[in-house]
Amino acid sequence: MKKYLSWLPNIITLSNLLMGCVSIKFALNGNLADATYFILIALVFDFFDGFAARLLNAHSLIGKDLDSLADMVSFGVAPSMLLYGLASHANFDNWAWGNPEWVGYLSFLIAIASAYRLAKFNNDTKQSYGFIGLPTPANALIIVGLVWMAADTDSFLAEKLTSPYAIIAIIAACCWLPLNNLHFIALKFKNFSWKDNSSKYILVIGSALLFAMFKFSGLFYIVCFYILLSVAMAMFSKPEDDVAV
Repeated sequence: MKKYLSWLPNIITLSNLLMGCVSIKFALNGNLADATYFILIALVFDFFDGFAARLLNAHSLIGKDLDSLADMVSFGVAPSMLLYGLASHANFDNWAWGNPEWVGYLSFLIAIASAYRLAKFNNDTKQSYGFIGLPTPANALIIVGLVWMAADTDSFLAEKLTSPYAIIAIIAACCWLPLNNLHFIALKFKNFSWKDNSSKYILVIGSALLFAMFKFSGLFYIVCFYILLSVAMAMFSKPEDDVAV
């Protein structure tokens, strides 16, 4: 029984990969809303595969590689396809830079940045408590939130997000954030005391409030809050000796 249970984390990881593939299918069909749901489901599987591995003490090199491969699809390729779909609805009136289709192709740079970030993590021995560079799931949430904002006709940002200049700016940001050397908070609890985990509790509480206020559009604000909180902690707190993904 223990032998079969040890495969449970890998099965969960492969479920993450499957959700990423389904998200890509919906994005290709132009159904961006449903594509975002499957990225969010993939995110849930991504959380629970690590949880299951720790619970069952079932860590393995195969599991580590599978996790990165699944993340590459679900949080690298799938968000790129989402942004490509968003670019296809961009308002290119008064656009003077040639065929606008190349703006959509730029979105695939996010997949490249995600691949490099994941490869860097797999070979980085310095990351054991926090993140260096924005994690790929958080990067994907930026795009998911922006897609929901663009679909919200009541949002004052909706029209601005369909500007090709805004899309180029989003692509640039989502390529830079995973590759920078900033330290980001990891939701890994060594214990549950407020003193040792204040930043994590603040992140969880703030994220819950933002989601309650803005629903799926709030995912963008949650990641922004996460980035600002991580930068503040890095500036005003004693740096950790180890940093992890």
